[in-house]
Amino acid sequence: MFGPVSSVYYNRINQGDLQEDSAQRLLISKLDHLHEQFHKPFWHQYFHSEKKGLYIVGDVGRGKTYLMDLFYDRTTISKQRLHYHIFIKTIHESLLKYKKKPWESLAKEFYKKGAMLCLDEFQLNDMGDLMILFQFFKHFFQQGGILITTSNRQPDEFHLPNDLRCRQFQKFLLQHLEVFSLEKGPDYRLKGKETCRRVFVDKQVTSVANFFQRSVQKSLKECTYSFHTLCESPVGVAYYDSILKKCESIIITDLKQMNDDDENSLTRFMQLIDLLYETKISLFMYSDVGLKDIYIGNKYKQPFQRTLSRLFEITSR
Repeated sequence: MFGPVSSVYYNRINQGDLQEDSAQRLLISKLDHLHEQFHKPFWHQYFHSEKKGLYIVGDVGRGKTYLMDLFYDRTTISKQRLHYHIFIKTIHESLLKYKKKPWESLAKEFYKKGAMLCLDEFQLNDMGDLMILFQFFKHFFQQGGILITTSNRQPDEFHLPNDLRCRQFQKFLLQHLEVFSLEKGPDYRLKGKETCRRVFVDKQVTSVANFFQRSVQKSLKECTYSFHTLCESPVGVAYYDSILKKCESIIITDLKQMNDDDENSLTRFMQLIDLLYETKISLFMYSDVGLKDIYIGNKYKQPFQRTLSRLFEITSR
């Protein structure tokens, strides 16, 4: 007998929308169990133990976000779902409101919005964010909050300059979250898209909208940005968020090839693609290089695989 999450999953397999995956089946079973616990009377008692949620880890394109969203849609308890970049931006902005007991107040604010927080693409990029996450989740869990998150890395695979603090936070995560490892398998974002080039526009094409046989609903000027403006200038998530709120299609011109010397530009580019993917906004890029040749360095080879995988999927929209 199927549960509320697995019934949707197998129905989509029968309809041909999904391909059955043995590793995904195990995760679906885990999500069915969580759903059952959440919808019992006094469901919050399930989390009176140390475990406060689920940390789903796996390679890019394995369906982590898809399955978490499937679970989120079928769950009726108070909830909220955010991408990590938007989450950390919201934390930074919200902290400015509270003068007394900021962490407790912020945790209460989040808990009121949703006792279950689904957080996509958990990351750990610098010491400042590590301290923020440490304090926030300590108080959020004390409020009774639940965290369901996805990541490409195990909690103990994040490394920062202050290794002691980093290990303390990793221990904290492992104490409070059950880790589910989605076994290696196909990257479903790449299925049937290996030769797709719709994300690229030849520099000689004058009408992007006509080239793609679709309507760019905002003005071309409003939705066109140079790579320099978006990635080589000192901008961040707040700037990207403001752009994505006013455009339904984004055109990036003069995209250049990057290596390890372009660390800041590359980091901004990866953040931008994450947000484009999250908001399902169409992307067009003018580029002289192929998708797989955008980054040719080594330092960010692993995290860029997520960006590359998402770029391939964006091409099919």
